[in-house]
Amino acid sequence: MANYNINTICVQGGYEPKKGESRVVPIVQSTTFKYETSQQICQGST
Repeated sequence: MANYNINTICVQGGYEPKKGESRVVPIVQSTTFKYETSQQICQGST
């Protein structure tokens, strides 16, 4: 990966797909929400 920009290396460095896997690094999207109380989670809205 010597020819790639540092940003590309940070995202894709070390990823070697196996047979049947995507050649592009899978992107996992997640998010975190902050709740003041556990009751807000049960209500479904903040």
